[in-house]
This record gives sequence, C-alpha cells and structure tokens, in this order.
Amino acid sequence: MSSSGVIGGFSDAAHRAGSLGWEQPLNAIVGDAGFSVIYAREPQESDREADRICAHLLYVANCLRSRPPHALSPEAQTNRSACLASLEEYALAGRFPKHSAPRRARKPIFIDSRGTPCAVAHLMLSFGAEDLCWAIDASHRNALIEDLLTEAKPALVQRICGWCLEMGLEPGDLAIIQPAYTEEDVIKLSILAGIITLMSVEAFVMGVGGIVFVLLDGKGASTASMSLAALGITQCSLLSIIICCSVLQKGRHLVVLALEAFVMSGLGSFISFSIVCTQPRTDYALVIVLCILGALLLSSARFIKSCREEFY
Repeated sequence: MSSSGVIGGFSDAAHRAGSLGWEQPLNAIVGDAGFSVIYAREPQESDREADRICAHLLYVANCLRSRPPHALSPEAQTNRSACLASLEEYALAGRFPKHSAPRRARKPIFIDSRGTPCAVAHLMLSFGAEDLCWAIDASHRNALIEDLLTEAKPALVQRICGWCLEMGLEPGDLAIIQPAYTEEDVIKLSILAGIITLMSVEAFVMGVGGIVFVLLDGKGASTASMSLAALGITQCSLLSIIICCSVLQKGRHLVVLALEAFVMSGLGSFISFSIVCTQPRTDYALVIVLCILGALLLSSARFIKSCREEFY
C-alpha cells in the first residue's frame, strides 16, 4: 500500500470540475477500497459518510495487521496490536469529526471544533501522545499526513516518527489511516433550519388566517386582508408542490425554488397580518387563528428540540 503516485491523484480528484464531495476518495492513498471490499460496490451519494469512514478504518486495520513491519521489538508488537484494536473500536463507535462549514472538496480534520478527534488523533490521545496530538492540531489541523511529514518543522516530524516507532507503526501507516471529510457540523445548520421552519409555519398560518378573514368579511374585507389571503393561497400552492416533489423524489431544483418562494411570501404574510390585526374585526376569528398559531408554535418548538437532541 505504497503512497507514491497516489497523493497527486487524490488532489486531482478532489478538485476536478463538477466533482462533489461524496464522489471524492475518502483516503489519499487507498481511496474507498475499504467500502468497496465490505459492500462490494462503489460509494453512492445516498451512502452515509460515517459508514464510508467506518468501512475504511476497519479495512485499513485489517490490512495493517496482516502486514507488520519487519524486526519489531516485542513491546512494539504489543503496542501495534493495541493501536489496531483501538482503531477498530473507534471505527465501530461511529463518532467522527465534522467541518464547521460545508466544504466542496474533502479535507482532513485532526480535531474538530467540538473536540472530536480523527482516527490518527484518537490513537495519539489513547497512547500517550496527547501533547503531540494537540501540537499537530494547532499547526496542521487540515493537513494530509503525507504533507505534514514533508512540510512540518523537523522537530515535529521527529516527534511523530518517534511515537510511531514506539507504537510499532510507520509514518506512512498514519497516512493510510487518515480519512478526509466533507460532512459539516449540522448542529448550527439544524438550529437555523428550525428557526426558518418555525417562521415559515407562522407565516403559513397567517396566510390561512387571511383566507378566513376574507371569507368572514366578504366584500368588506380590507386590502391587507385580501393581500394576506392571496399570500395564503400562494403558500398553499407552493406547499403542494414541495410535498408532491418530495414524495415523488423528483424536481429537486423546483423544491428549492418553491421553498425560497415560500419563505419570501412568508415575509409578506408577517407584514399583512400585523396590519390586519390592528383593524377591527370579529373577535372569534382572530382568536381561532391565534390558537392555531399557538399550537403550531408548540409543535415547531418540539421539532427544534428533537433536532438538537438528534445532532447532539
């Protein structure tokens, strides 16, 4: 599993025109060989990144176990076996680092913003190299191991090689282990999505309320009420498009456009609703709409809480 001639191919794959993150090889040396061996096929867009990483690490642990370096001391052999067993445990645990923002190209992360270590960092933290681990994270957080060994300060490279020698590993083994990641930390994104969802639900209820107001007021409906009703009808139509495309799993771009229009029309609903509420009208109509709004607010809050629990 020599790394010669492969690193450049990884870089080209990561930056080729039109290449999406999931299409790019997981590792700079062996690519997605682990996934292909375990699942007997190439990775697809629908595959979870965590499954690809787990398959890669299990595959690499097995390969390294079957090809030990020559002339290892008994202590180094014991340490190597312990490292590979720990690597397999790490893989099966399924807790891998994530970028703090979406990335188009795959990039390594030594330790992410939430303190989750990559596989190499995990081994260092687990086997007496905490200081070395944090030193690498501080200066080369997103570096490939292969680049780190050639570009880092000689003192840091010597520390890495010394730890590898003690653990019965070769520096090249670390490069084979190291995955690169595209998956981002979705906690902040999920909170933002929850807020947008909450506001969209509120706006939708306001639009439906506008339809109710127009039906109750008839010809006496104000311009604001009619505008709110028109926005409500628009939102109902957009929601139907979104649901149909989602069920049929087609028209992804149409769904995005419909969602954008839904949110924008929601802004208009907020304005129109605020105007309508300042005008005299039948009390029970407003009470009905506000009750529905309150119920949906509660449901949205529960949804956001569920999202936070899921991602934390």
